[in-house]
Amino acid sequence: MNEKKDKRPAWIAILVILCCLPVVMFPSLLGHVPADNEIKLFVWFYPVYVIVAGICAYMCWPTRKPLTVILLILLLLAHAVIWQLAVN
Repeated sequence: MNEKKDKRPAWIAILVILCCLPVVMFPSLLGHVPADNEIKLFVWFYPVYVIVAGICAYMCWPTRKPLTVILLILLLLAHAVIWQLAVN
């Protein structure tokens, strides 16, 4: 049998986890959004997006390194945008 080796370095897993870590502040973020605001729908989908983007970025590393970088950059931008929308 030909077993595939995991060619992901440990630092990429740490980087993905660090990029996904701001989602831990989700309850605080949800508290900043008024109940009657249309932004609340985006805020509820935010944790799902973060988890899916993190998993995809980690899975893409062995074959598509630039895609991993792009996904992580978009993830960081999403953090900034969601917090900006929620606070204002």
